Amino acid sequence: MTDRSRRAEARRRTAARFSIAYRPPDLLLTVYPPAGQGVQVGADEVRRALAALGATGRRDDAIDAAVERGDGVPVPVAVLAERTPALLSAVLVTVSPDGMTCEAAITDRFPWFEWTAEDVAAALRGAGVVHGLLPEGLAAAATPPYRPAVVARGEPPRAGQDARVEYAVPMTPLTRPAEDEQGRVDFKQLLVISQVRPGDLLALKVPAEPGLPGRDVYGREAPAPAPRDVPLVAGFNTRLDAEGRLVATAVGQPMARRDGIAVLPVFRVDGDVGSDTGNVRFEGTVVVGGSVRAGYAVKAGGDLVVRGNIEAARCIAGGSVRVTGGILGVVDAEGSVMARLIENATVSAGADVVAGAILHSQVRAAGRVVALAGRGRIVGGLVRAGTTVDARRLGSVAGTRTVVEAGLNAAVASRYESTERLGALVRKAESRLQARLAGRGADGPEARDRQALEAQLKVLRAQAESLGREMGRLEQARWSQNGRVTVRGTVYPGVVVKVAGLAWTATESVAGLILTAGEGEVRVRALR
Repeated sequence: MTDRSRRAEARRRTAARFSIAYRPPDLLLTVYPPAGQGVQVGADEVRRALAALGATGRRDDAIDAAVERGDGVPVPVAVLAERTPALLSAVLVTVSPDGMTCEAAITDRFPWFEWTAEDVAAALRGAGVVHGLLPEGLAAAATPPYRPAVVARGEPPRAGQDARVEYAVPMTPLTRPAEDEQGRVDFKQLLVISQVRPGDLLALKVPAEPGLPGRDVYGREAPAPAPRDVPLVAGFNTRLDAEGRLVATAVGQPMARRDGIAVLPVFRVDGDVGSDTGNVRFEGTVVVGGSVRAGYAVKAGGDLVVRGNIEAARCIAGGSVRVTGGILGVVDAEGSVMARLIENATVSAGADVVAGAILHSQVRAAGRVVALAGRGRIVGGLVRAGTTVDARRLGSVAGTRTVVEAGLNAAVASRYESTERLGALVRKAESRLQARLAGRGADGPEARDRQALEAQLKVLRAQAESLGREMGRLEQARWSQNGRVTVRGTVYPGVVVKVAGLAWTATESVAGLILTAGEGEVRVRALR
């Protein structure tokens, strides 16, 4: 007989089977007839099954009749007051370690029992699972072929919000090109540095918000994790105000550091100021690790330190300017200016100018001009000092015209030059009016126009006279009798020295001189 034939014969001889269902408080027996020449269900087999369930009130006559009929109709045959531990133990209950998920799987311990969702729920209750039961999961677990199913889910706790620090200003420089109202972009205005003043808001703390607790499948509360606290720490040049906000106590750049939020009075550029950074503008001190490239600008509210050179660039400082290399551009400092070399540059200082050499430059210092390091040369251009000029050499062997002035009050000299420029403009306007008057007649239609021009000319002449008097007064005030020029080496022909407004011109090379003003002339004496 082949395998196929054997299977067909087995189907023809399928044994009868029975099932027991629990419909509280009754146990219902259903006997299904055999197929073909299959074996009949035995009544004793049913009685053993009821005993395994712990049934009471067994009705043997009903059992015998149901077995005899085998018609598949449920018949009450016993009573079960409640589901016994033996029955419930046939349901395997598994709960996840966190208590949030429960699975149920029906074993084959009672293969004849007709399971229901309520039977599975009772098994869960017996295992202590009472929360988050899933009706669809219970039904799936109670449906043949009885595969494991998720029958309960807890409610995970909801995390709260950690405390956080909100910054009122950027803590790092931004790199973006500036754009004007017409949409034009200036790539030299590239670096945006956050800058604050005393009292400016830097940051505030947003408090933590607690989370909501959850509940696991056992009905136990699952606490929410505690939110993380973040301290708001006042660092250098900052403080916490009465409302707990962090504010600046000094001018500078805000920066978040490990030891708190600080306001640094120094802004550092690691390399050059150029195409990668654009122009730099900072209220405090600026330190440039490289050079300031040609065509770019640096404006510092405090000191400016340049480790390289200042090329054909413009640098302005509210303090001093210190350059390791040379200055070849425009520098304007309220304090002193110090560099190894000043060449083809324009330098203005509110205090001293100290350099190893000053070549073909326009230099003005409210205090001293000192050129003693190295060869200590001042060659070409114009050098003005409010008090003294001290150099090793003035001029050159080639007779380069070099003008050195000492004892010049810088503030008064600046006003004098401004007044001089204004006077030139007035004189130019006066000349234009005179030319227009020359073409106007004294009579006829042009008479009225001529009168108006004459009135304007009168006003301009009065302004010119006033400016002339002001220049005369400033001319006397801009020179100090304390000016002095000291040359420790050689003064070459072509050098003009002015002290207190008095001029002296070198006609030959002279070594070691001190030049001062006295009795209407420049006094020259040998340096000892």
